[in-house]
Amino acid sequence: MGYIQPTSITMTCMSNTALTPLDATDYFFAPPLASVGTTIGNRKMYIPKSGFIRLAHLICSAGTVGTDEAWTWVIRKNDTTDYSFAMTGVASALRVWTNNNLAIPVNAGDFITFKTTTPTWVTNPDVCVFYGVIQVET
Repeated sequence: MGYIQPTSITMTCMSNTALTPLDATDYFFAPPLASVGTTIGNRKMYIPKSGFIRLAHLICSAGTVGTDEAWTWVIRKNDTTDYSFAMTGVASALRVWTNNNLAIPVNAGDFITFKTTTPTWVTNPDVCVFYGVIQVET
């Protein structure tokens, strides 16, 4: 019996600090363990193999819930192209953005980051910690 090459790669990232998001501000998030910040900087997840991003899943756990304004996240590829993957508008300590029906083309060596422009909340969420997953079908 021989080795069966996997047909997908799962990549995860988690914030190592809590964020207090401001209104109408761009934020970026990606490496395996890093802070969420207002510049892309080193917040890059490099793609090891060509294929398609088929799934993106992002979770925000907040200490202060905040109000339910619509909040959208995108996947930004190579700091040039944005692919919207999910929007949520809930007042909950746990916000989830999921899309398992994506077809974002990627090549080995490309990098991606999760990106958002926060809404203008009536009450901002606070002490937000993020966890993200993408799956690349090769």
